[in-house]
Formats: sequence, structure tokens, C-alpha cells
Amino acid sequence: MIIVLDPGHGDTPGAPGYDSGACDGNRHEAVAALEAALTLKHILTGMGFTVHLTRDGTAGGKPDLNQRLTRARQLGARAFISVHYDSKFEKPRHRRGCYYAPGTASRLMADALRRRMGRDFWIAPSSSSRFNGLYIDAFPDALPSVMLELDSIQYAPATRDRSGRLALLTPYAKTIAAFLNAKGSVK
Repeated sequence: MIIVLDPGHGDTPGAPGYDSGACDGNRHEAVAALEAALTLKHILTGMGFTVHLTRDGTAGGKPDLNQRLTRARQLGARAFISVHYDSKFEKPRHRRGCYYAPGTASRLMADALRRRMGRDFWIAPSSSSRFNGLYIDAFPDALPSVMLELDSIQYAPATRDRSGRLALLTPYAKTIAAFLNAKGSVK
């Protein structure tokens, strides 16, 4: 089963078109999201999934949002998961959560994530975002598509903190795997 992970923003610091996303000092969301997506890929691949990334940090400027979704469809992805960190927040600590695309499969995946992560994990339709919709909406409605907001950028594990990324992302990976395995080919 193929999953496409979309690390938010990107791509290579200093390259033309670089989009850092949220920043906390020299910690950029684009880099933190890529590290998180690579960690998710590692975990999910170990669970038997085929995982593709929409960017890997070597291609230059920010990939076009439509190209990300087109690539996922061409690969025959059974799920599209965008990975982000949110802006820097002052206390109280920002909560983790996700936006889901309009289809039922997306809402059900978001519900599964909330059950696993606890009631402090928010879920919301993409139409409630500040943009009144997100690019994840263009993924086929019959398949799950969510945008994860892992935490505020100030709490993103440091680049060298592999164990912190594994601790943060293993529950996400287990939930995604269980959801997709229970749904089979999710039609």
C-alpha cells in the first residue's frame, strides 16, 4: 500500500523559492517537517508500507502544491499526509492536531488520530482553516488526506534528536498503519 508524505514548505535553505514556513530562531518549519516526514517514512516502511515523499530536501525551491498532489495520484497513493509544524506560540503550549479534507475517509482518519492522541488533539475540516480550504482537498475524496500540525515549531525535535522524533511520530505512524490496514484498499 502506497502512502505519500508531504513535508510542508521547503525545500533547500538558500535555494531560490525557499519557503521556511514558521520559524523559531534558526529552526525552520521546512527543515523540521522534512525531518518528521523522513522519520514517519522510516517507521511506516518498517511496517510494510511503500512511502514516497513529495520532496526530499535536494531538489531546490518549493514544490508546487498541485504537482505534489498530481504525483501522489500518479503513484496510486492510498493516503496523502501533509506534515507541518505551527507558528511559535507563547504559553499556554499550542495543541497538536490535524485538518482533514472533505471526504469521509479523511474525517475517519482524523477521528482515528484523535482517539489515539487524546482529547487535546484537535481535528477540524480544512474549510475551517484560515484559508477556507487547503490543497489536501484536491486528493480524491474516497481516500484519506490530512494535514498534520505536529506542534508549535518551538517544540520540534532538534535536527540531531532522532529519539525525540521517533517518540513524537511513532503514535502517528501506528495510527495511520492501523487505519489503512483496517480499511484495506479504502474505497
